[in-house]
Amino acid sequence: MPVAFQGGLAAALCSAGLSLLHHLDAALLVLLWRGGAVLLAIGLGGAIGRWAYRR
Repeated sequence: MPVAFQGGLAAALCSAGLSLLHHLDAALLVLLWRGGAVLLAIGLGGAIGRWAYRR
């Protein structure tokens, strides 16, 4: 469940940031921003999870 929350939060933040910077026709940019944010959230979650479970 925390991973889904992080993914949703990342998508929402990217959507808000993109709507501030770009207008309607930015499908590729939306895909790149959201995909990058989701990958970042997954990477951070994995790194923090490994660190937390090691303790």
